[in-house]
Amino acid sequence: VPGGPVNPNPTPGERAFGLSDLIHASFLTPENQGTLIWGAGLILNIPTATADVLGSGKWAAGPAVRLTFRSGPWNLGAVAGQRWSFAGSGNKPDVNQLIIRGSIRRPLDEDWYLVSAPLIVANWDAPREKWQVPVGGGLGRRFKLGKYPWAVSVQAYYNAIRPEGAPDWAARLSVISAIPFGD
Repeated sequence: VPGGPVNPNPTPGERAFGLSDLIHASFLTPENQGTLIWGAGLILNIPTATADVLGSGKWAAGPAVRLTFRSGPWNLGAVAGQRWSFAGSGNKPDVNQLIIRGSIRRPLDEDWYLVSAPLIVANWDAPREKWQVPVGGGLGRRFKLGKYPWAVSVQAYYNAIRPEGAPDWAARLSVISAIPFGD
């Protein structure tokens, strides 16, 4: 069974509530790119889940890319990363997953915005049902902390395509920061 971004092999059962693994991506992005922005970097999975069923139990890493297109008030983009496990619980299956976080963002009044940024997952080791594709979105706000820009959003998604054992719904709190090096 393919599972979600943090638990590649869920088993059907009771509902679970808690925090999942931390997935971090960092990118090197050239300055002053205009309407099309790109970057290349690394994606890292840190096994921080508060319940066994909410995480992979594995450290995983791999390459990642970022593309963003800005046109008028619209911001369209995607971040994709391929992760392979390299350490962690011997009792858990290895991780071999592609994660794509699409993004559609539209500003509202002030610093508020609408966002849809689903985490699309492909588990390459699954014998069938390799994909999980959510549909949904939420509301976010931009702000500055010191001189650096931050964004926080709350989103809800229905997993329109999902393997057996994956949840019907998911909620996400997203915190994004752009901190340039060399400042």
